[in-house]
Amino acid sequence: MLKTKHLFALAAIFTSIIFVSCGDGKPGGTDKDPDSIPKVEPFKAIAPEFSADTAYRFIEQQLAFGPRIPNTPAHVACAEWMVNQFKAYGAETMVQAAEIKDRSGKLIQMKNIIASYNPAATKRVMLTAHWDSRPFADKDGKNPSAPVPGANDGASGVAVILEVARQFHIKAPTVGVDLILWDAEDNGSYNDNESWCQGSQYWVNHPHKAGYRAAWGINLDMVGARMPALPRTPTASKVHAAKRTMSGASPRNWATATTSAAPIPTLPRSTTIISSSKEREPRWSR
Repeated sequence: MLKTKHLFALAAIFTSIIFVSCGDGKPGGTDKDPDSIPKVEPFKAIAPEFSADTAYRFIEQQLAFGPRIPNTPAHVACAEWMVNQFKAYGAETMVQAAEIKDRSGKLIQMKNIIASYNPAATKRVMLTAHWDSRPFADKDGKNPSAPVPGANDGASGVAVILEVARQFHIKAPTVGVDLILWDAEDNGSYNDNESWCQGSQYWVNHPHKAGYRAAWGINLDMVGARMPALPRTPTASKVHAAKRTMSGASPRNWATATTSAAPIPTLPRSTTIISSSKEREPRWSR
């Protein structure tokens, strides 16, 4: 962005020089009154506002509830808080609740939270993250059975989305935007890809709106680490949300998928993963 700004600034300077120096070839430069020469305004990059301090505060507020594990009081309370936040920021908000089975067969109460801006707009953009936290720190050599606080893995992506919603309340987007917080995503087995991302898998088969499509999508996962590496994930062998093709979807815009007799929503090919995690395959890819 900084390089681009400098290039545009140089272009403006060069344009000014051309305006000032170009004349009719007569001695003395230009035959026009200098005051009549149009002034070129310097380039000013305009970017959406975003408060990092507020985003970090949103992380703290999530952690204050405790680990956000389905079927726990902390999970219920945090879900209610996030719904109220979205509503306070002017979003059309709904909770997609369902009773599903986790990888052990236990019934859990899942809650995908969906906040929409410009709900009537046909051109839509998705921005998503998961809000649940892993029930056990199985990568921890000392306390593998302890629940994960989920400051980075979960809360960081949610914090970004909540700050985006706060900014939308100040200045509404011109296109339709759906902010979706997936639940029941982080209780999978490393030996079973299908056991992960249960909230988004459920949404794929039960979209919050019939025939839903998004032109673009970004998924935020583990984006709060200090100096994180945030690669754009190129591929994924298991792309849950692109298992079937929506009827009439263009191959250019939608992820490659197997056909199905019952068309259901898929994610656009333009979906991007922003994640510092290398432990698991992402659920979406471009």
